[in-house]
Amino acid sequence: MALSDTWLKGQLNKVIPKPIEKADRDGLSVRISLKGKVTFQMRFRLPGHSNQQRLDLGTYPELTLSQARSQCMKYRAELQLGNDPRVARRMEQLAIGGAATLVMLFNEWYEKYCSVRKVEHKEIKRRFEIHVFPRIGNLPVESITLHEWLKELEILASTYSGTTMSILTNAKQMLKWAVKRRLIQHNVLQEITAHADLNLKKQARLRSLSDKEIVWLFDAARNSRLDPKNALLLELLLFTGCRVGELRQAKKSDFDFENMIWTVPAANHKMGDKTGQPLIRPIIEQWIPTIKMLFAMCPGELVITSAKGSMLQKSFHTSIPDRVVAWLKRYRKVDMESWAIHDLRKTCRTNLSTITEPHIAEIMLGHSLPGVWQTYDRHNYLQEQAKAYTLWWQRLQRILGNEAAGNVVEMKRG
Repeated sequence: MALSDTWLKGQLNKVIPKPIEKADRDGLSVRISLKGKVTFQMRFRLPGHSNQQRLDLGTYPELTLSQARSQCMKYRAELQLGNDPRVARRMEQLAIGGAATLVMLFNEWYEKYCSVRKVEHKEIKRRFEIHVFPRIGNLPVESITLHEWLKELEILASTYSGTTMSILTNAKQMLKWAVKRRLIQHNVLQEITAHADLNLKKQARLRSLSDKEIVWLFDAARNSRLDPKNALLLELLLFTGCRVGELRQAKKSDFDFENMIWTVPAANHKMGDKTGQPLIRPIIEQWIPTIKMLFAMCPGELVITSAKGSMLQKSFHTSIPDRVVAWLKRYRKVDMESWAIHDLRKTCRTNLSTITEPHIAEIMLGHSLPGVWQTYDRHNYLQEQAKAYTLWWQRLQRILGNEAAGNVVEMKRG
C-alpha cells in the first residue's frame, strides 16, 4: 500500500520500539526512527551490481510526499543514463553552495571509481595531495584551463617524471569520468599525452632488494607487529618469485605435497587468458614449513584470507612495504629505500640469472618463452626449476647468516 500524508503525520515524532521501513512506489520508501523521525529514501541498484543502495532524500514534513516522489523520479532518470544518483545529488548540492573545486571532484571520483578499481589508489591520492592540490586544488574545476594544467605538469615533469605521468593519466581519467556523468562539460586534458606534450617516456621500475635489504626484510617480517599471515606471504613471494595474485587466489588443493607440485589455474595467472593453461611449479621441501604455517592460520579452502575467512581484496598488500620501512626506521634506525611487493619478484628473478639458464628463470616466473620457442617446446622443466629454487633458497640462507645452506653448486655465469 502506497504512502499517504495521513499515515506519515501519524508516525511523526512517535516513539516506537524498533525502526520501521515502509515502501511507496518507484523505489521510494520511508524509514521511521525510534524517536519518530521520518526520512524519505530511494532504493536502487547500480548497473552491474547486485547490492541494493539507498539515497536519503530528506525528512518529512520539510520534504513533502509529493516532493519526495518527484525527486525519486528525477534520480531514477539519472540511473537510466548510467549515473549514480548519489553522485548526481552531491554535485547538485555543490552547485548550490558554489562551483565544484578540483578537490571536491577528485574526492567523488576517488570514492566511486579510483578506490574500487585501482590497486595503487592510496598512492594516487597521495600524489595529488602533494603535487596538485596545494596549487590548483581549490579552484573550480571548470575554470582550470589547459594552460594551467600544462604549467603545473611541466613544472613537476622537470623533477618527477614517473609521478607526472601518473598524475596526467589519472587526471584524464577523472575528467573523462566526470564528463560522462555530466558533472563537467569538457575534459581539457583529453588530447594531451605524456610523450608528445611533456616529452616524457615511461620507464620500467628498476628496483630489486640487495642482500642487506633482504636481511632487513626478514628482520621486520619476523620481529615486527606485521600480521603473521602477511609476513609469511612476503617470504613465499621472495622464495617463489610468483605474482601476489597467484597466492591471493590460491586454494590449498592447488598444492600437491605428495607429488610436490603447485598448480596455478589459468584464471589465476597473468598469461592464463592468452594460453588457457595452468602454471605448474615444483614445490621444494624447504618451502613446506612456511606454506603449512600459512595454511594453519587460514581455516578454509583459501591459502591466505582476511580475518573473516574471505578472499583478500586485490589491493590488500599495497601498504605492507611502507609498514616494513617505517618499522625499520623506528626500531632498527635504518633507512630502507621505498619498494613495492612486485619488487620481491624482481629480486628473485635477478638472483636466478646467476643460478640457472634464462629460459628456466622465465618459466619459473610464468613468463612466455620468445617466438616459436613457446609453440614447439612443451616441456615443463620441473626438475630444472626445482634445482634452481633449491639454489635460490640456499643463497637466501647464506644471506641471512643461517648454517647448513647446502652443498648444491651454483652455476656461475660469465
